[in-house]
Amino acid sequence: MGSTQDSLQKGLALYNNGNLNEALQIFESMVKRDSINDATKKYAGTVSLSPNNYDKALYYFSWLENQPDLYRNPGKIYHTLTLLQRNNIGDSVKTKALLKEMVEDDLEGKEDAARWLKKR
Repeated sequence: MGSTQDSLQKGLALYNNGNLNEALQIFESMVKRDSINDATKKYAGTVSLSPNNYDKALYYFSWLENQPDLYRNPGKIYHTLTLLQRNNIGDSVKTKALLKEMVEDDLEGKEDAARWLKKR
């Protein structure tokens, strides 16, 4: 556990210091070593957002959102926020569908999703 925690802390420190490529390398390496660790997917996706690498962020957030057995799974809300930020053709429709799923399935971020749906 110490090695994982050390790597996680190192990746976060690199991210906070603006060393995005190095941070992403650490988080991606951690995902490869432990594909069920939800934190590493979340951080790999988050770091990918900084250089506007939306497709890579969506890859990690989608993977996270489809990970079973998490007590609280923020994958769908991160996926939705990434689509909103990317704003490609079709993203608005997909965003609305994800927001509806979050409300209907009582998922993480349900309250925010309900507010956003009222604004759309």
